[in-house]
Amino acid sequence: MTADERGARRIQLVDGRDSSDMDGFLDFDEPTRRLIYRDARQVLDEAHREEMDNAAEAVLAVIEQTPGLSQNSLEAALKNRGDGIGTPRLKGAVEYLIRAGRVHVQAKGKGFAHYPGPSKEFLALQAK
Repeated sequence: MTADERGARRIQLVDGRDSSDMDGFLDFDEPTRRLIYRDARQVLDEAHREEMDNAAEAVLAVIEQTPGLSQNSLEAALKNRGDGIGTPRLKGAVEYLIRAGRVHVQAKGKGFAHYPGPSKEFLALQAK
């Protein structure tokens, strides 16, 4: 048993024959006062989704505050705010926001500028 990165749970990782669906942990369910076995993949997916939502909200706040930032300027602004969002998470958050129609990019020089709101193309696809 190893502790997850928050140290709050013990995750069981099994290696060997016929053990592919054995990755999980025991969690205490307060209302029923019972131990419940939970699939670690589901919990990690939920944690990743929450982390991405938090990163996306921070990125969106900066873009709304200062529209037209380049990728590097956006990363610097987030660093100055102390959000601790590195380049891989920033790129993922921007892609997530673009797919959701909350941010769009426009070519600017050799790169792209980020603006709040959906692109014309996004709106056209939604209208169909």
